[in-house]
Amino acid sequence: MRKSKGKFFIPVFVLRDKFKGKFLYHLNALYQSGILKVPFSLSEQEAYFCWNTFKDSLYQKDWCPYIKETFNGFGNAIEYLGRYTHKVAISNSRIISVTEIQKSEAYF
Repeated sequence: MRKSKGKFFIPVFVLRDKFKGKFLYHLNALYQSGILKVPFSLSEQEAYFCWNTFKDSLYQKDWCPYIKETFNGFGNAIEYLGRYTHKVAISNSRIISVTEIQKSEAYF
């Protein structure tokens, strides 16, 4: 393992590449399983091609995560993350409709 500069646990470029790989892998898995629906009004074959083109473009981009040191050490990071892990992911005001097989929500 490479030593990071400063007081960071892991070098930023390692974390960046790992996050990018995991995020895109799971995003693609959601698409392949049919859970993630992309609003393509095309045939299934054309939509699949568009998805792969889009996905490949994300892999080609340089990702720039913003990582900074916590103010009061590791314990503060755990407390900070704890405030966000127990929140509702989607507020009721964003939900447009819900059926047994589909949910629609507003992005903005």
